[in-house]
Amino acid sequence: MLIALEHRRCKKLRQSTSALTDPDVHRFLSHVVGWRITYTEGCVSIYKRFMFQKYDSAFDFVRSIAAAATIENHHPKLVLEYSFVEVTWWTHSAKGLHENDFIMAAKTDVAYNNLILDS
Repeated sequence: MLIALEHRRCKKLRQSTSALTDPDVHRFLSHVVGWRITYTEGCVSIYKRFMFQKYDSAFDFVRSIAAAATIENHHPKLVLEYSFVEVTWWTHSAKGLHENDFIMAAKTDVAYNNLILDS
């Protein structure tokens, strides 16, 4: 990958966008550590759980993901609990995974690492 995923911008997609092939999914997955393939609403998705010592930190993390999602116009499923946040990315229009999901996973990791470093 010439440009790191976290520095890329999400592509504007059409309703007829195709999901990535399995080889492409695994190629992108190798660039986002700790994310795993799962299924959400009948679609292939990627998921990761982020741990926190304080609820306030978890909430700040959710806000940072929401800000990035708004900028990129690509929104995840978020589950906020006291000590963790679960993040799931997939592309509704593709009914599966798209490069945008991996871009946002990388941006999510950066947001987490920045929050942990600032703590």
